[in-house]
Amino acid sequence: MPHEPDHPRADALCFKLQLSALQPLERPIFSLRCRRISFIHTTWGRFVDAKEIIDLLVQGEPYVDRLYYALREAGIFPEQGYRVCEAGVWFRADLAVPCREGTVSVTVGDRPVPSTTLRLTPTQVARDTAGCASVVADLVRQKGGARPTKRPPPAGMSAADAS
Repeated sequence: MPHEPDHPRADALCFKLQLSALQPLERPIFSLRCRRISFIHTTWGRFVDAKEIIDLLVQGEPYVDRLYYALREAGIFPEQGYRVCEAGVWFRADLAVPCREGTVSVTVGDRPVPSTTLRLTPTQVARDTAGCASVVADLVRQKGGARPTKRPPPAGMSAADAS
Protein backbone atom coordinates (compact mmCIF):
# COMPACT_ATOMS: atom_id res chain seq x y z
CA MET A 1 0.00 0.00 0.00
CA PRO A 2 2.28 2.72 -1.27
CA HIS A 3 0.04 5.56 -0.12
CA GLU A 4 -0.26 4.21 3.46
CA PRO A 5 3.28 3.47 4.73
CA ASP A 6 2.11 3.24 8.38
CA HIS A 7 -0.64 0.70 7.65
CA PRO A 8 -0.17 -2.58 9.65
CA ARG A 9 -0.04 -4.57 6.40
CA ALA A 10 1.96 -2.02 4.37
CA ASP A 11 4.67 -4.59 3.60
CA ALA A 12 2.28 -7.46 2.86
CA LEU A 13 2.16 -8.89 -0.64
CA CYS A 14 -1.00 -7.77 -2.44
CA PHE A 15 -2.62 -8.92 -5.65
CA LYS A 16 -4.72 -6.95 -8.06
CA LEU A 17 -7.30 -8.84 -10.08
CA GLN A 18 -8.69 -7.01 -13.07
CA LEU A 19 -11.45 -8.52 -15.19
CA SER A 20 -12.32 -7.64 -18.73
CA ALA A 21 -15.84 -7.29 -20.05
CA LEU A 22 -18.13 -10.32 -19.79
CA GLN A 23 -18.14 -12.55 -22.84
CA PRO A 24 -20.81 -15.08 -23.82
CA LEU A 25 -19.93 -18.78 -23.93
CA GLU A 26 -19.76 -20.38 -27.35
CA ARG A 27 -22.39 -22.86 -26.14
CA PRO A 28 -24.73 -22.75 -23.12
CA ILE A 29 -24.36 -25.01 -20.11
CA PHE A 30 -27.73 -26.75 -19.70
CA SER A 31 -29.54 -27.93 -16.61
CA LEU A 32 -31.27 -31.18 -17.49
CA ARG A 33 -32.90 -31.55 -14.08
CA CYS A 34 -34.09 -27.96 -13.57
CA ARG A 35 -31.67 -27.05 -10.78
CA ARG A 36 -31.97 -23.67 -9.10
CA ILE A 37 -28.55 -22.16 -8.58
CA SER A 38 -27.31 -19.17 -6.67
CA PHE A 39 -23.62 -20.07 -6.37
CA ILE A 40 -21.41 -22.95 -7.54
CA HIS A 41 -17.88 -23.65 -6.38
CA THR A 42 -16.08 -24.73 -9.54
CA THR A 43 -12.79 -24.52 -11.39
CA TRP A 44 -11.89 -22.99 -14.74
CA GLY A 45 -11.29 -26.46 -16.21
CA ARG A 46 -14.74 -27.63 -15.18
CA PHE A 47 -16.30 -24.44 -16.52
CA VAL A 48 -14.65 -24.85 -19.91
CA ASP A 49 -15.55 -28.57 -20.19
CA ALA A 50 -19.07 -28.49 -18.69
CA LYS A 51 -21.97 -29.71 -20.81
CA GLU A 52 -24.48 -29.71 -17.95
CA ILE A 53 -24.71 -27.73 -14.69
CA ILE A 54 -23.82 -30.77 -12.57
CA ASP A 55 -20.44 -30.88 -14.35
CA LEU A 56 -19.51 -27.60 -12.65
CA LEU A 57 -19.77 -28.85 -9.07
CA VAL A 58 -16.64 -29.31 -7.01
CA GLN A 59 -18.19 -31.08 -4.09
CA GLY A 60 -16.78 -34.47 -3.38
CA GLU A 61 -13.45 -35.86 -2.40
CA PRO A 62 -11.03 -36.69 -5.22
CA TYR A 63 -12.10 -40.35 -5.27
CA VAL A 64 -15.78 -39.37 -5.51
CA ASP A 65 -14.92 -37.15 -8.48
CA ARG A 66 -12.92 -39.97 -10.07
CA LEU A 67 -15.88 -42.34 -9.78
CA TYR A 68 -18.30 -39.63 -10.96
CA TYR A 69 -16.38 -39.12 -14.20
CA ALA A 70 -15.91 -42.87 -14.74
CA LEU A 71 -19.69 -43.28 -14.49
CA ARG A 72 -20.25 -40.38 -16.91
CA GLU A 73 -17.90 -42.03 -19.41
CA ALA A 74 -19.93 -45.24 -19.02
CA GLY A 75 -23.13 -43.35 -19.91
CA ILE A 76 -24.48 -43.07 -16.34
CA PHE A 77 -25.15 -39.56 -15.09
CA PRO A 78 -25.10 -39.56 -11.29
CA GLU A 79 -26.11 -36.75 -8.98
CA GLN A 80 -23.54 -35.48 -6.47
CA GLY A 81 -24.40 -34.78 -2.84
CA TYR A 82 -27.90 -36.15 -3.38
CA ARG A 83 -30.36 -36.39 -0.46
CA VAL A 84 -31.67 -39.94 -0.23
CA CYS A 85 -34.10 -41.65 2.14
CA GLU A 86 -33.26 -45.31 2.62
CA ALA A 87 -34.69 -47.56 5.30
CA GLY A 88 -36.45 -44.49 6.78
CA VAL A 89 -33.17 -42.56 7.19
CA TRP A 90 -32.35 -39.36 5.29
CA PHE A 91 -28.72 -38.82 4.37
CA ARG A 92 -26.60 -37.23 1.69
CA ALA A 93 -25.06 -39.77 -0.68
CA ASP A 94 -21.78 -38.87 -2.37
CA LEU A 95 -23.27 -40.09 -5.65
CA ALA A 96 -26.76 -41.24 -6.51
CA VAL A 97 -28.48 -42.45 -9.65
CA PRO A 98 -32.27 -42.05 -9.58
CA CYS A 99 -33.63 -45.19 -11.26
CA ARG A 100 -37.03 -46.37 -12.42
CA GLU A 101 -37.29 -48.65 -9.38
CA GLY A 102 -35.54 -46.69 -6.63
CA THR A 103 -32.20 -44.95 -6.27
CA VAL A 104 -28.70 -46.36 -6.36
CA SER A 105 -26.77 -44.45 -3.70
CA VAL A 106 -23.02 -44.60 -3.28
CA THR A 107 -20.72 -43.35 -0.57
CA VAL A 108 -16.93 -43.34 -0.65
CA GLY A 109 -15.46 -43.53 2.82
CA ASP A 110 -16.48 -44.77 6.24
CA ARG A 111 -19.22 -42.42 7.46
CA PRO A 112 -22.42 -44.10 8.67
CA VAL A 113 -25.00 -44.77 5.95
CA PRO A 114 -27.89 -47.25 5.60
CA SER A 115 -26.92 -50.79 4.68
CA THR A 116 -28.67 -50.45 1.30
CA THR A 117 -26.08 -47.88 0.20
CA LEU A 118 -23.12 -49.07 -1.84
CA ARG A 119 -20.10 -48.27 0.30
CA LEU A 120 -16.74 -48.05 -1.43
CA THR A 121 -13.39 -47.19 0.08
CA PRO A 122 -11.03 -44.62 -1.41
CA THR A 123 -8.55 -47.48 -1.91
CA GLN A 124 -11.08 -49.46 -3.96
CA VAL A 125 -11.83 -46.49 -6.19
CA ALA A 126 -8.13 -45.64 -6.57
CA ARG A 127 -7.14 -49.21 -7.48
CA ASP A 128 -10.10 -50.10 -9.71
CA THR A 129 -12.21 -47.11 -10.71
CA ALA A 130 -13.61 -48.90 -13.75
CA GLY A 131 -14.56 -51.93 -11.64
CA CYS A 132 -16.34 -49.72 -9.10
CA ALA A 133 -18.20 -47.96 -11.94
CA SER A 134 -19.18 -51.38 -13.30
CA VAL A 135 -20.65 -52.38 -9.93
CA VAL A 136 -22.72 -49.17 -9.89
CA ALA A 137 -23.83 -49.79 -13.50
CA ASP A 138 -24.99 -53.31 -12.55
CA LEU A 139 -27.03 -51.92 -9.64
CA VAL A 140 -28.59 -49.30 -11.94
CA ARG A 141 -29.61 -52.06 -14.38
CA GLN A 142 -31.09 -54.11 -11.49
CA LYS A 143 -33.24 -51.09 -10.56
CA GLY A 144 -34.68 -50.76 -14.06
CA GLY A 145 -32.15 -48.33 -15.49
CA ALA A 146 -31.64 -44.65 -14.86
CA ARG A 147 -34.78 -42.55 -14.66
CA PRO A 148 -34.97 -40.27 -17.69
CA THR A 149 -34.61 -36.54 -17.17
CA LYS A 150 -37.74 -34.42 -17.36
CA ARG A 151 -36.48 -32.37 -20.29
CA PRO A 152 -35.41 -33.41 -23.77
CA PRO A 153 -31.65 -33.23 -24.24
CA PRO A 154 -30.31 -30.04 -25.78
CA ALA A 155 -28.96 -29.98 -29.31
CA GLY A 156 -25.59 -31.66 -29.44
CA MET A 157 -26.31 -33.99 -26.50
CA SER A 158 -27.78 -37.41 -27.19
CA ALA A 159 -30.70 -38.86 -25.22
CA ALA A 160 -28.26 -41.40 -23.78
CA ASP A 161 -26.08 -38.53 -22.53
CA ALA A 162 -29.04 -36.93 -20.77
CA SER A 163 -30.42 -40.00 -18.98
